[in-house]
Amino acid sequence: MNPITVFTKHPINHFKQSRWFYPVYDGTWFVLMAVLVGVLHATGYQPPVPTFADFRPEYLLTLPLLVYVLILCNVFAHNVSHRNFPKPLNRLVGEVVGFFVLSRYASWEIIHLRHHRYSDQPGKDPHDCIPGFWLHFLPYFVGNVEKQLKKAFYDQHGGETPENQRFQRWRALLSFGTGAMLFYTLFVLAGGPISLFLLVPAEIITIVHLAHFNWATHNGFSAARDYAPINLDRGFYYIGNRIFFGIYYHDNHHRMVKAFNPMRVDGAWLESRRAATIDPFDAEQDQFQPAAYHSGEFPTGEYQPGQ
Repeated sequence: MNPITVFTKHPINHFKQSRWFYPVYDGTWFVLMAVLVGVLHATGYQPPVPTFADFRPEYLLTLPLLVYVLILCNVFAHNVSHRNFPKPLNRLVGEVVGFFVLSRYASWEIIHLRHHRYSDQPGKDPHDCIPGFWLHFLPYFVGNVEKQLKKAFYDQHGGETPENQRFQRWRALLSFGTGAMLFYTLFVLAGGPISLFLLVPAEIITIVHLAHFNWATHNGFSAARDYAPINLDRGFYYIGNRIFFGIYYHDNHHRMVKAFNPMRVDGAWLESRRAATIDPFDAEQDQFQPAAYHSGEFPTGEYQPGQ
């Protein structure tokens, strides 16, 4: 594995096959961003709004548009993780949108596929529901990603041994440093005023939206705590479905991941598939299977999507 081949297969396949996937992947991102920043500084690059004196109040009107674009980046990352773009473009789209949402695509895919494997299983699902969105779930959602990345590593590479714990501690530092470098790169490109007044607020709103999306579409507001994927299509969710490719039809998504827009999947057909137990990540199949995700299975070999 090297800085080129690390981008040639799906991250989940690299991650399962080599403990060194993340160090190589994050290290490559770090070096590329450092080089880009160096080139920008060396060539005297000036951002669109160079100084705070140049920032005009009407620029704040672009904040909703920026939030919309960043949420779309997460929607596209979601579809990339299910191979829903044409094969030649799928990974490229993932890496591009992963840059703008600050997570980098590999983390998006590995965490999301883990969510499907352990959907609503406390302690295993990277964002299993808990009562109370603002005080409880939101901080849990943000902090649990790194914990689940470590658990995914332990599951694949020999358990929570002292050696693996040490490996994960410095891997986490590298990942954090890469995230910081990525944000600094965006800061240099956008400039201080746009970053402070537009980019940072938009990124925060996008993270809150992503958390609320996961909470709401798994029935997080249920007093009975019967957490499971559900479809929402009322009020704000009605609007969201029509501007974000049906993302709140989440029960449909969990049962038919190959649908780019799960709102358009026929409900009667999905009901007929409810009892299906085909592994949706079957390594022996040519593509994802349009089946329920409740079998708890995961790829046992290298997944080769057919698109």
